[in-house]
Amino acid sequence: ALIAVLNKINPSPGHWAAIPRVTSKSMEWLINQRRINVFDAFFSKIADFEAALAKRPSPHSPHIVMTEDYTAFMREVYEYIRQARIIYLDPPYSQGHYSRFYHLLETLVLYDYPEVEHLGRYRKDRHQSVFAHKSKVGPAVGQICEVARDAGTLLVISYSHGGVIPDAEAFRTILEQYYPSDKIELKTLKSVHSKLGQADRMKTEEYLFTCKP
Repeated sequence: ALIAVLNKINPSPGHWAAIPRVTSKSMEWLINQRRINVFDAFFSKIADFEAALAKRPSPHSPHIVMTEDYTAFMREVYEYIRQARIIYLDPPYSQGHYSRFYHLLETLVLYDYPEVEHLGRYRKDRHQSVFAHKSKVGPAVGQICEVARDAGTLLVISYSHGGVIPDAEAFRTILEQYYPSDKIELKTLKSVHSKLGQADRMKTEEYLFTCKP
């Protein structure tokens, strides 16, 4: 509930990676955000949760939620993966690590006093995804391919053009180290990306790879 409230009062473009610039246009909005009563919003959110649970208790009971590293997760639930029909992978595709979008919320939950850096006050020990490193993304995708292939489970991967893996051919080259070419299918979808909450949109392509065991 507290995390939900902090998201509500957050004076930024919808995430925690950038600080707001105080200008004549933004001043009134920033002041209004500061006036929100955190305690009132917190208890209101608690009431929302209670009402939702009363209407539908334990809506996610069949599912597993993990906070482990993905490789540890796959080892722990390997038998579950073998029984699954599909594994869906939607990895980070840019070099901008996602951890900077929620680092203040992470610090709130950890309740510690980390070393910070840059204008955004990022934690120095924040998580750095292997999928956001050019030298590490190939082996990271490969680990998941190996598990899915050996378990005999269909693997579906979504990715974006112009990511750390730059295009569909480069991604296919990685997949072909683990699957025969005729077992890999690709669908290309036209899409648009937002630019950190701005109104501008960037035209791009999304890839959907299907790898058959």
